Parts: sequence; structure tokens; C-alpha cells
Amino acid sequence: MYKRNGALLTGTFWQYLGPSLLSTTSILLGSIVDGIIVGNLIGPDAMSAVNLTQPVVLVVQALFFLFGMGAATAISIARGRREEAQANALFTMGSLCLLAVSIAVAALGTVGIDGVVAVLCSNEALSGLARSYASTIIVGAPFMLVVPGLVYVIRVDGMPRMSAAVLVVANVVNLVLDLVFIAVFGMGIAGAALATVVGYAAGGCIVLGYFVSKRRTLRFASLGEPRKLLAPIIDGGVAPALNTCLLFAKILLLNRIVLAVAGQGGMEIFAVCNYAISFVSIFVSGAAEAMVPLLGMLFGERDARGMRIVFRRALLFVLIACGVSIAAMELAPELILAAFSITDESRLAVGVVGLRVFGLSLFVMGANLILMYYLQTVRRKSIAVAITVLRGFALVVPAAWLLSTQFGIDGVWWAFVIAEAATLAVAVAACLVVARRSHGALEGVLLTEKPDDRVALFDGSLRATKTDAVGVSMEVIAFARANGLDDAMANTVGLMVEEAVVNIAETNAPCDRGRSASKAADPVGVDVLVRIDPDEIRIAVRDGGVALDALTAPRGSAEEFTGITVMRAMAERVEYARTLGLNDTLVLLSRDRKHAGCVS
Repeated sequence: MYKRNGALLTGTFWQYLGPSLLSTTSILLGSIVDGIIVGNLIGPDAMSAVNLTQPVVLVVQALFFLFGMGAATAISIARGRREEAQANALFTMGSLCLLAVSIAVAALGTVGIDGVVAVLCSNEALSGLARSYASTIIVGAPFMLVVPGLVYVIRVDGMPRMSAAVLVVANVVNLVLDLVFIAVFGMGIAGAALATVVGYAAGGCIVLGYFVSKRRTLRFASLGEPRKLLAPIIDGGVAPALNTCLLFAKILLLNRIVLAVAGQGGMEIFAVCNYAISFVSIFVSGAAEAMVPLLGMLFGERDARGMRIVFRRALLFVLIACGVSIAAMELAPELILAAFSITDESRLAVGVVGLRVFGLSLFVMGANLILMYYLQTVRRKSIAVAITVLRGFALVVPAAWLLSTQFGIDGVWWAFVIAEAATLAVAVAACLVVARRSHGALEGVLLTEKPDDRVALFDGSLRATKTDAVGVSMEVIAFARANGLDDAMANTVGLMVEEAVVNIAETNAPCDRGRSASKAADPVGVDVLVRIDPDEIRIAVRDGGVALDALTAPRGSAEEFTGITVMRAMAERVEYARTLGLNDTLVLLSRDRKHAGCVS
């Protein structure tokens, strides 16, 4: 009756998805509108200079992925394992890494700016503009690296709306100041770069608000052994960081291939395809950023079923978004091309074929990226990196070159389809090989932990009501008896679950939450997991209500000296964590009667 339905985790995923989509949308639209403003107010040379200096921006992005997303992933795993001290140490290490690396980029980049510009730009007419733009971005690296890096940490600390606000404010301020600095003060391309830096500085004001927020749960702590903290951070961020680094090399080489076989007309079509990738990336990145912290927590808790639920929700959302995009490209390619002012009949003919073939790659691209983020989070770094390298460079560039020599520009479009499909095939095969070599410890493509035959698992969902508390308690007692526990211990386990759910129900009652009576029929969702091992019993209770350890009695209540207090004393260990807006209470009971009491 109380089987796990995934509603609690799905609700949390949707709660994080909205702000994540808002963040990624603001970044994309900010970049596009920023380019339009620079091109129209300064001129095409300035636009070209901005594009030439994109590697500088990509390096900054790669670094905040590496240390920002990496730290957030490691923190969520530590909290899933109830290692709060480790989570705080990782938070401290990640923050220090972001700050130290940003200062190094600013210092070294400023000293070597001439060398940087020489590498990026060989055109004398554009080198001055490129230097002006790049030097300002490099000086502003502490803002452009630290602020978006900490966004991931804020998100994993249960504040998705605040994390989204940081990036929205940064991009809105950037666009407004573009107009002010360029149109009003006539600062040219340096004004465009300064607007970007000041935008992130404005977003940094919200980050400062996080550090003084009473809702913040992560704290600065002693580092202990820094090397041991750095390793999990890098493991959690290396795949997306590498993906960003490869992006520039891929685009650079593919641009040359397209120009060689199709000229400027082919480049226009390829630009439209890149915009399609950017559009789909809004949904892929949004889903990934909503999935990763939740998945990390579940991985730390060894909740295999929860991991599958969250992955499937993210994958389904991405595939639907990709499917809608593909449908538009297949059914109305002419309209899409016309939106980019491509109406010439010869170019239109090439573009229609290009969009229809290229669109087929988006579906598999979405699956590859979500799988990559998943594998990175569950510490399968080698496969995650392999996905990044194969689809990001090693397959698509050679395939585009080879096929273009045989089929012209059409070969480039098919190269994307083939590279994405081949990458997914390799990734799935690699996961299955790892599962096979685990000798039954892992299962499936997701490499989730396979329960031991000696382990019994009760995995249920319910609403926080007294009726459901009694109902689930009876099911847990029956489950415990059927799996080898005597009546006294089975009753203890069942009563612990009942007390926890009742406590959640009472604490989240409308009168306590300040909610209207109309919400009385909307009780909090609860997941209950009881795991019976040969030596111990694990009881995990998770809910989405107000901050509460489910086995902490309300202060001053009679229960403070009776039921709940007695049960806590009987447990080997009781741990509580507030992660991603969810309460997680974990109870460990010994099956050795010498160390555990009982309630009958």
C-alpha cells in the first residue's frame, strides 16, 4: 500500500528545475542580446573582437565548473552520508579554490595580456579591440569566476531561488550597463567588457546576502588535509570543465571545415545549428543542475531507487524538450532559417537539409549530456570524461572532416548524428562492462548498488497524517517480522517510524506553519526506507516540511520524556541533515540484543 511513488523527490526536482532554467536562460539570452548590442552600437569589428576573445571567457567558465560545480557535488554526497563536518570542509576548500584561482587568472593574465592577444588574434586591425576587451575581462576574473562558482554551492544549500537571482541580476545589469557605457559614455568595447564584470559584481551582492542569511547551513571549517578535499571536488567538476575547454577547439576546427566545403553560406547555416544547440542546452543544463545536487545526496545515502527516479525525471524532461526542438526543425525549417534572414533559394535548400539532418543529433545529445552529469556525480569519472571527449571532439571533428570530403556540407550534419550515437553506444557498453565486472555489486547502465541477498528493504511513500503513520507502522512491523526480526524488535522499528511521521504531521500542521485552513488537505510527503542487514537495521525518514529532525520531540512536550526520548536512547546512532530543503533523519539499530533495547 505504501510503496515508493517518487512524489517527494519529483517535487524537489521540479522545485530546483525552475530556478535552474531561469539561470541558464538568462545566461543565453544575455549573451545573445549582448552580442546584438555590441554589433549595433560599436560595429562588426567589435563583434569579431568579442568572438576572438571567447577562449578567455571559456577558461573562466571551465574553472568555475571545476571548483564550483565540483564542490557542490562533493558537498551533496557528503551530506547524503551524514558527514556534516566533511561538507563544511568541502565548502571551505571550494570557496578558497575559486578565490585563489580567480586571483591567479587576474594576475597572470594581466602580466601576459600581450601574449594572450597574440595567440587569439593575428589581425592587426582587431588586435587592439581584442586587447581592450580581454584585459578588462581578465582583471574582472575574481567576480566572473567566484560569483557563478558559488551559485552552485548556494543551490546545494537549499536556496535555488537565490542562486537563480544571482545570475539573473548579473545579466540584467550587464545589458543595462552595455547601453550606458557604450551609448552614453562612449566607452566602446572596453565598456562592453566592463558592463559584464560589473554585472557579476552586482550578482555578488546577492552572494554576500547568502553569507549572512540565517537559512545558510554550510559553514567555514578547518581544512584538515587539503589534498583529500581537493580530489572529490575535481572529480565532481572535471567533466563539465573539460567539455567547456573542448568546445572552443571543436568550433574552431568545424568552422574551418564548413568554410572549406560550403563557404560563407555554409557558415550561416552552421551558425543556425549552433543556436539550436544553445537553445536545447538551456533545458539540458537546467535539468542537469537540478538533478546533480539531489542525485549527490541520494548517492551518499545509497538510495539506489531514489537515484533512478531522479535520473529518469531529468532524462524525460530533456528528451521532451529535445523532441519539441527536433519537431520544429523537421516540420518548419524554412521558418527557422527565415528568422535568421536566410531566404536566398540556394542557401535555403542547403539549410533545410542541414537543419533536418542536424536536428536528429539533438535527441541523442540530450541523453549523452544527462548521462555524463549522472556518471560524474556517482563517481564514474572515467566514463563521464570519455563521453565528454568523444562527443566533444574525438568523434565529431574527424567524422566531419572525413564525411565532408565525400558528401560535402551534408557530411558535416551527419557527423553530428553519428558522433552522438556512437558516443552513447560506447558509454552504455562501458557501463554494462563495469556492472558485469562488479560481480553483482552493481546493476544496469546507471550502475546503482544491487542489494545483497541477505538484505531486506522496505521502501515506501506516504502523507504525513496520523492515519498514514499508523498504517505504515503496521506494514513495517509485518515486513520486519517476515524478514527475521522478533516481535519486540519489529515493534520497535514500526513504532519509531510511526513516531517520526506523527511528529512531522504535527509540526507541519497549518496552525504551526502559518498556513490557511484551505491548505489543511495538503499534508507533507514522506519517504520511509527500512533496511534490515545481518548486523543492523537502518531507518531513514525523509520529508519536505519545515526544518525538523523527525525523532526530536517538541520542547516541553510530554513526549520529550517518554516515547521519542526512549527510542533515541535505544538507537546506536541517530543522525539528522537538512539538505536541498528536505529533512533526512537516519536511525541505526543493532540487531545484537546486548547493545539494543526493545519496545513491545
